Amino acid sequence: LVGKVRLGGQLWFGWNAPEIWRNNTELEARWMLPAKEAWGRCFAEAVHADKRWASGEIAIVWETVEEQFLFPDDKEAIGIYLYLPPAYSLFVKRVASGQWQSHGF
Repeated sequence: LVGKVRLGGQLWFGWNAPEIWRNNTELEARWMLPAKEAWGRCFAEAVHADKRWASGEIAIVWETVEEQFLFPDDKEAIGIYLYLPPAYSLFVKRVASGQWQSHGF
């Protein structure tokens, strides 16, 4: 997906690892946790597996933020389980080749 985003474009992947899935081993096995380490490995693998990533044509900065810190005023409106740890969002921004960072905007 990052390859389809224009330079400077951003992606948001929200509500990863919702608390409501806790204690369901099949669903928990799909979680990208701990988030920073798991996504760091994912993006590092992309650099080795895809020529556009390897050449620097695709470069990103990224960060994860726990949901409870993104929408603190909305907890009652939607349903609190969406905001309970370990739920988090992943933010990815496509940048010019020399600006690659392992994480953080």
